[in-house]
Amino acid sequence: MKSLGASDPVVVGQYRMIAELGSGGMGRVLLGSAPDGRLVAVKQVHAQFMADNGFRARFRREVEASSRVSGAYTAAVIDADADAPVPWLASVFVPGPSLREAVADAGRLPAEATRRLAAGLAAALLEIHRAGLVHRDLKPANILLAGDGPRVIDFGIARAADGGGELTHAGMLVGSPGFMSPEQIEGRPLSPASDMFSLGAVLVVACTGQDPFAGSSAAQVLYQVAHAEPDLRQVPDELRQLVTWCLARDPAHRPTPAQLLASIGHLAPSAQPWPPAVHRLIADQRAELDRLIGQVGAPAAFVETAAPTVRLSVRSGEPVPPAGPATSAGPATSAKPAPRAGRVSSAGRVTPPPAADRRRSVVTGVVGGVVVALAAAAGVVVASWHGGSGSAAAGGDSSRSATASTQAPTSSSAPTTVTTTTTVTTTTTTTTTTTAAATDLDTNAWYAVTNTASGKCVDDSGQGTTNGTAVVQWDCTNQPNQDWQFVPTAGGYYRVISRNAPAIGWDVEGGPTATADRAHVHLWTFVGGTNQQWRPVPLGNGTYVFIAQHSGSCLDVADRSTSNGTQLQQFPCSPTDPAQTFTLGKRP
Repeated sequence: MKSLGASDPVVVGQYRMIAELGSGGMGRVLLGSAPDGRLVAVKQVHAQFMADNGFRARFRREVEASSRVSGAYTAAVIDADADAPVPWLASVFVPGPSLREAVADAGRLPAEATRRLAAGLAAALLEIHRAGLVHRDLKPANILLAGDGPRVIDFGIARAADGGGELTHAGMLVGSPGFMSPEQIEGRPLSPASDMFSLGAVLVVACTGQDPFAGSSAAQVLYQVAHAEPDLRQVPDELRQLVTWCLARDPAHRPTPAQLLASIGHLAPSAQPWPPAVHRLIADQRAELDRLIGQVGAPAAFVETAAPTVRLSVRSGEPVPPAGPATSAGPATSAKPAPRAGRVSSAGRVTPPPAADRRRSVVTGVVGGVVVALAAAAGVVVASWHGGSGSAAAGGDSSRSATASTQAPTSSSAPTTVTTTTTVTTTTTTTTTTTAAATDLDTNAWYAVTNTASGKCVDDSGQGTTNGTAVVQWDCTNQPNQDWQFVPTAGGYYRVISRNAPAIGWDVEGGPTATADRAHVHLWTFVGGTNQQWRPVPLGNGTYVFIAQHSGSCLDVADRSTSNGTQLQQFPCSPTDPAQTFTLGKRP
């Protein structure tokens, strides 16, 4: 990490640059500050790639692939611009040294810490592979040791596992010699098993401080990986079987991430998963961050939980391609999630699995470039989509916004700002309520929350009072299981608690890192997580959308269902979609 030079950019997209974090084969990484104060890692590609006419298309596909990855042990891609003079992407900034740096500065990890590392990496690969990707460059430099566990970074060279075209510069050998799988070196088709070989090699470095395949040159290392056995003499006995399993030469004989997690078994919780020397490195980096931030005049404290940019369900005006196998001309598509089984609530109601995926309506746009201002008076961040740069995900889901700025490109050389407004028609409900004014949210009152599409009330699955109870819609009954109170937290966000059990409230399953579309909403004890805090944004006519702080997505009735028992979820915001608009009715 070092200060910026005189020739370095001051601003990239909407992000103010603070420092340089490092550089690699594809580009360099800068530390940036978002308008809301979040720290982000901004990756700019090297100028040499601009000479390749096809690079921007490949880069755009890389961003699309990366945006499908979520999970507790990955650094999510949150923004990008493939059409900028120098294409860039921004991801969540993770404070902490890379595994390579940690081993070099603090020594090899003990066996127990290596087991925790293995579990975190397996969990990360589980999410990456679930999104239809193979990472292809898992190595110690691409693994950060954060204070609460590892993070896998740099999906910029990921390749769609479903047969999509190459996502990297034509002719390049993608990967790092000592951590590539034999099939990767030999140019054979790759599967998720290739990443498991890389994981095994990473674990050897973590627990021994030595690469498993030694050589005096890159060519010799590649030969060793393809033909020789790894050097496991220093691997602790309790880890050797696990590492050997991952490093099997035949991909079919390696474990899947799920099998590896099952083999590792349950790990006891730990506030400090790494040796003290590693946590000192993390503390030193935070101190250096504060120093660099102070130099550029940004807020002089590191903030981890600032509100994210609101994700809007928008598109460029181009036709949305049908779901199906990826081709070299377009992004890879992820498979539809498997149908979820019905669930029984504490009152005996069965919550049915969601209906077939629905094609989302999109916010009214302007051809060429769209900027949607979602209740600007409420202070919600604006998000934009640059025309022609994206497509919908499989199953008809609208794609995520690939950029976030306040300017939209037009046919002229000067960018202009375009703002749209929305009008939502509300549906009269059967519950006995008094309509709440947009500026009159009484934090001492209880409200019925009614969906405008179905006319049904948000319900705690039949007076459920335990953690994990599904939040569903049900016919309005004027009962306490449909009464909710808005308790202020900070920054315009609220806990939404149940009248039946005021200690629990709305919670997006999976915790603060659960940013994936369609993550369910259930009840859980409030522990201060950003996945438990919601912003009610008035749209006029007495209607609201509810924005989850951690993801920027909106509360949503799955598949616009009108059925009783449909569980609520988070989904990219589309304020014209009645599945996301609700009325608040004050209850006695």
